[in-house]
Amino acid sequence: MSKKRGSDEGSGTIMVVGVLAVLTVLACSALAYIALLAAGNRAQNIADLSALAGADFSATAQWESVEEKACRAANEVAQENGAMLSSCHCESVG
Repeated sequence: MSKKRGSDEGSGTIMVVGVLAVLTVLACSALAYIALLAAGNRAQNIADLSALAGADFSATAQWESVEEKACRAANEVAQENGAMLSSCHCESVG
């Protein structure tokens, strides 16, 4: 006896493959987004650390112009952490 095939035979397999493809795309997108957030957070931390290194020089010697030393310290900290300092300037507090 021959068995009649229905028109939806094998559709479950296609649906599972489709769902797995969608889940794979969503997982890859989520991982890329998390990596982007981590890189941005690392860059912000390096910028803050460099600014603090420069501020340390400018706060300890208020009676002299220390912009060059402060910027050099900030640049060294940035380079040690794999970043590049794009600009540097000191502003007076008072």
